[in-house]
Amino acid sequence: MLVIVALFAARWWLESYLRSNGFRRFLDGKISQTLRADAHLDPLHWQDGAVYSAGLTAEGREDSPLRHARAEQVHADLNLRALWHRVWRVDAISSEQVEVTLAPGANADRPPPEPVPAARAAAKPDGRLLTRVEIGEVRVANFFLFWPGQAGAAGGGFQQVQVTAHPGDDEGTWLINGQGGKLAQAGVPTIRLD
Repeated sequence: MLVIVALFAARWWLESYLRSNGFRRFLDGKISQTLRADAHLDPLHWQDGAVYSAGLTAEGREDSPLRHARAEQVHADLNLRALWHRVWRVDAISSEQVEVTLAPGANADRPPPEPVPAARAAAKPDGRLLTRVEIGEVRVANFFLFWPGQAGAAGGGFQQVQVTAHPGDDEGTWLINGQGGKLAQAGVPTIRLD
């Protein structure tokens, strides 16, 4: 009987934490760290193992390759059973629209971030509640990527591309597929991507 009460108490605590502003701030911090940006996730709405947010905004920092990003109608399907193995498992993330604007000179004279050595990434648990995040698939119905031109000239971008992405076979890699949409560049006719 005590085990059953403990399981219900653990579930209540987990659900309370996941619905708290503290958890949303935790996510803001992790997203900010990953993107090297100041990120803000709109309030989260939970139903069973799924979470929804009206949007996410991010403003790039000085060392970030992005200037601005916005995702709308973000939905994630969580695998809560993976929590028993101390893993945040997100089976799928989808968004109706994602817009990303790159910063001028995003890759010029800027070294890439240092990769995490495999030995450190696979280190023994350090007492944290959860030790890693796994994402199964990402889908975006309408993806927009804009880049600036050089020396103040007009840039270009991809518009209305349907994107799906999932982890590759090698650790830290992603396989990304885009379909449809347009490619526009200042001074060049727009190209439809079919």
